[in-house]
Amino acid sequence: MEERNSDVHLSRRPSLMDVPSSNRRSDLLVQHRSASRSSHSPYEVSENGVDVSVLQWDGEDIDSWLDEIDMKEYKALFKEHAITTGRRLLSLTEEHLKDMGVCKIGHKLDLAFCIDEMRKAAGWVSRAAFVDIPTLLTQLDTAKFHRYLELYPKRIILIRHAESVGNVNNSVYANIPDNKLELTSKGVTQAIKAGEELKEMLGNEMVTFYVSPFLRSRMTYEYIRQAFLDEQVLFYREDPRLREQEWGNFQVTIPGNVVLKPLWDTAF
Repeated sequence: MEERNSDVHLSRRPSLMDVPSSNRRSDLLVQHRSASRSSHSPYEVSENGVDVSVLQWDGEDIDSWLDEIDMKEYKALFKEHAITTGRRLLSLTEEHLKDMGVCKIGHKLDLAFCIDEMRKAAGWVSRAAFVDIPTLLTQLDTAKFHRYLELYPKRIILIRHAESVGNVNNSVYANIPDNKLELTSKGVTQAIKAGEELKEMLGNEMVTFYVSPFLRSRMTYEYIRQAFLDEQVLFYREDPRLREQEWGNFQVTIPGNVVLKPLWDTAF
């Protein structure tokens, strides 16, 4: 008799009173099955409890499930939309529920939660919850905008090269290419001081240097760079677009060591 009672207990449909109140809904979902349909029961009793699959459910099982989760008012709706198999039930998302006509947010959330719990019990990957596409696109655009802002520099600081030999003696242009002019000793001092002031302004912020390929600009960078720690400089890049407008070498020497100034030297 004692053994028979045990068998009866295992084969009957679990009720709400069989589980703690805090877990009744989620436990009930994975234990549900009508005792009258035990011939093709979707779960098996094991030592660890009840292993569940709802893939074998039909419309009658879904009706019973809706009764047990207090959603009986949606039986006709589920039938109308052909949610009559366990596989279709597990495929439902909040978006589907909304399209079916489940308008109450609370009911929609409860149904989605219950179905998700059954998916987990059946070993299915959780489906995505309903997403308002226009809202999602707006959020994506906003996130993309903020991402772009993160990629943009916090500030852009323009620094002209320090004093070069060409700044103090125009005649050197007749013998030395413009891009090969070096800094004067005063220019070196200017570049070092510029680096110190820049470091004081930026503190420990990360910095990136874009530099003209002209020698005087590269020398200016080297002396400014001395003020910064290696780990503070993301990278240094020479960019040929960062150079003066090249008018050509207009400087010519005539007898008497007189240098003719180019037109642009007096035009601006």
